[in-house]
Amino acid sequence: MQESEPSNEAWGRPGTKQHNLLLHKNKFNPNKGEKLELNITVEETSTVKIRIFNIKGKLVYEFPEQTLTPGEHKKRWGGTEKETRKALPSGVYVTQLFINGKLKDTKKSLIVK
Repeated sequence: MQESEPSNEAWGRPGTKQHNLLLHKNKFNPNKGEKLELNITVEETSTVKIRIFNIKGKLVYEFPEQTLTPGEHKKRWGGTEKETRKALPSGVYVTQLFINGKLKDTKKSLIVK
C-alpha cells in the first residue's frame, strides 16, 4: 500500500483545487446486501483511480482508472475481492483516491458480518 500525505488539494484550502472522497455506509454488511458507497468530487476533468486495501496492506479491489468530468460521481463496492469475486472477511479496509496519479485522500471502512 502506498503511503503518502494528502496534498493541500484534498483539504480544500483556498487557492487549490478540491478533490474529495466521501464514504457513506462506511460500516456495512455485504451479507445483508449492503454496499460501501463512494462519492468522489472533482473540480476539473481528472483521471481517477480508487484502490481498496485490507488492513495488512494487500490490494483487494481496484476500480478501473477513469477520466471524470467536474462534479460529483458515485461508485459502489460490495466487499468482494476483485480477482476471485469472493466475499472478504469482516475487518477494516482502507480506500485510497488517486487524482492524476497522485494520492489525494484516504478513508477507512469496516465490513461487519
